[in-house]
Amino acid sequence: MKVKLFLSTAVMVVTLLWSCTRGSEYKQTENGLEYKFFRKTESVQKPKVGDVIQMRFRIYFEDSLLDSSDALWGAVDMRVSESKFKGGVEEALMMMSEGDSAHFLIDAHKFYINNKNSSAPDFIKIGDKLRFEIGLAKIFSDNELEAKAMNEKQKAQLKEHQLFIAYMAAEFPDITIDSSDYYIIKRNENKGTQAQPGKTALVHYTGKFLDGRVFDTTIGNAPFEFRIGANKVIEAWEIAILQMRKNEKITLICKSSLAYKDTGFGKIIPPYTSLVFEIELLEIN
Repeated sequence: MKVKLFLSTAVMVVTLLWSCTRGSEYKQTENGLEYKFFRKTESVQKPKVGDVIQMRFRIYFEDSLLDSSDALWGAVDMRVSESKFKGGVEEALMMMSEGDSAHFLIDAHKFYINNKNSSAPDFIKIGDKLRFEIGLAKIFSDNELEAKAMNEKQKAQLKEHQLFIAYMAAEFPDITIDSSDYYIIKRNENKGTQAQPGKTALVHYTGKFLDGRVFDTTIGNAPFEFRIGANKVIEAWEIAILQMRKNEKITLICKSSLAYKDTGFGKIIPPYTSLVFEIELLEIN
């Protein structure tokens, strides 16, 4: 589990939130934060600065969706920070209790400047408001947070291991599976120049998930060039390329421990994801 500082996003939304009527009037805090609750629980516990919360959120400008927790692999965990401006989203979070869902109208330009460290898009004018649709699921104690993180990590690692073993058994039944986090299958043998640390490798490659979906390839485009041993590629590549000679082709299957680990890669590769690479070493310079 990854705790995210509140720089660009915040908050959890339940399905009920999207279907509620919007005709009711917003109320306003002393700091000018406009709000209306669609679900208010009996809990009196509210998050304070430093607490970690779990939430979903959607951020709208008028009827246009600008951001949501759906783009971040679902519900997100976040440590609540000090309010960056009066009537900001941190203040909104600290008004909520577990199970609450609400809408908040927040000054768009102040949010972009203070929370996203950028200017607002050109179509947003001074004085315009963003609508945050927020659902707060959980406020964690430190012990709960630590236990949750460990449990999620163990479950994710077990799932990845099971998928990895199943893939190897199905695709390469003649290979003995041990505790290795990677396997290299040579597609051809060659007596060309051996790859070495410090040399520059020029390769064509295709990156795939275990289910065969391609997430990246150089085929049809320029080859990829990198310096061996300079940590410009994932660890599995550094290991594999040193076992190759010029004009050789291999299939590399690796676990996330040698790839993008528990963070993943943007919105392309989820955390704890094993990968398959078809690599052809074109040149060694």
